[in-house]
Amino acid sequence: MITRRNFLAATGLASLSAAGLTACSGGSAGGDAKGAANLEVIWWGADDRAAITNSILGLYGKKYPGNTAKGQFLPFGDYFNKLNTLAASNSLPDIIQLNLPNLAAYVKNGLLLDLGDVDLGDYAKASLETGKIDGKLYGINFGYQYLTVMYNTELVTKSGLSVPKDPADWNAWGDFGVELAKKLGNGVYGMSDNSAESNTWASWLTSRGKGLFSTDGKLAHDEGDAVAWYQYWSGLRDRGAIASGAESQTYVSNGGAAVDPLTTGKAVVSMSPIVQFQGYQKVNKIPLGLAPCPIGPSGRGEVNAFFGWGISSKTKNPQAAKEFLNLWFTDPAAFKELGLDRAIPASQKQLDTVSQGATGAIKTMLGFMDSYKISPASQPASPPSIGSKVQDSLTRAAEAVLAKKLSPEQAGAQYFSEIKAAAGE
Repeated sequence: MITRRNFLAATGLASLSAAGLTACSGGSAGGDAKGAANLEVIWWGADDRAAITNSILGLYGKKYPGNTAKGQFLPFGDYFNKLNTLAASNSLPDIIQLNLPNLAAYVKNGLLLDLGDVDLGDYAKASLETGKIDGKLYGINFGYQYLTVMYNTELVTKSGLSVPKDPADWNAWGDFGVELAKKLGNGVYGMSDNSAESNTWASWLTSRGKGLFSTDGKLAHDEGDAVAWYQYWSGLRDRGAIASGAESQTYVSNGGAAVDPLTTGKAVVSMSPIVQFQGYQKVNKIPLGLAPCPIGPSGRGEVNAFFGWGISSKTKNPQAAKEFLNLWFTDPAAFKELGLDRAIPASQKQLDTVSQGATGAIKTMLGFMDSYKISPASQPASPPSIGSKVQDSLTRAAEAVLAKKLSPEQAGAQYFSEIKAAAGE
């Protein structure tokens, strides 16, 4: 089941404790007497992602005879505990899947190799920026992940309303949610409550000319932004666009496609990164539509966060590990296996390959991309001290507003106080 935690792993906003990470960790893969490389690769995800990844590991062995690449995967909830244990025992795998807040922590602790010399073919430079720390490339993003609006096409048709025409701002989407609830009734709300979704929060900030963090690791938003955020969702709740109390509790506390009111038939509209569309469509019986995320006073809110591969700084086979990344990001056979599993491709060649014979959710995603040609801004890496605190603080405050324990103004103040303290500002 997709939950907020493995969902946020894809947008780079889930948890990592940097405790126990040290620069003494060494690559676990060895080479034999003939110089063959035996790489170890680790990632989080479910069985379907494992099947895709393992097929590419097999392609690596075929392209480089004598070399092997062995994979292991875990659920996201267990992943970083395992990775930290491996680091502490000097047995970190060669190739590591990481996300935005964890990238900076691993770099700070000397655990990642500089990847500036990896041949990435026609990979877009804009997406590479998300994997840089202090000007050096330590992680290669799987591609683009940016916020979209997903909606139940049948319920929109039933309402007799039209989806807001792009560009539509946050208020336009809120008004649409109010009207949907009025038209449909019977306990169906216009929108899901995204007040605890940090990917939506990041896009909200971007559309206001702000951000989670600046390139120098400082907070790039203030208490007023947080207050306005909780006021927005509270206002929609008061106007009947989103459910109140227990009806929204599970989604606000946990997130994820399976418990999203969009999936349970209790809401028409929700917001989620485009890379999650396949997962949402899989658990929704009704065809879903896609629209660009809302704009704000400063324009579009799409933002691309890091989610990709890094290489252990102590790998015994740095060249072989880089060759694996070269295959992943440039080989047409790998493109066919990958599809849109982890991201929207940052390579036009990969995108062209995936587009051939596309059907279902992938076809819908590609059609959306072709129609809107969105170029998301790059989200700077989180400071190592922050880790999961954005998500944790955002959720605590959202839950308190939902339970009427805090006003939106108090919730914004609480969130910002916690984040400011975590950032040491």
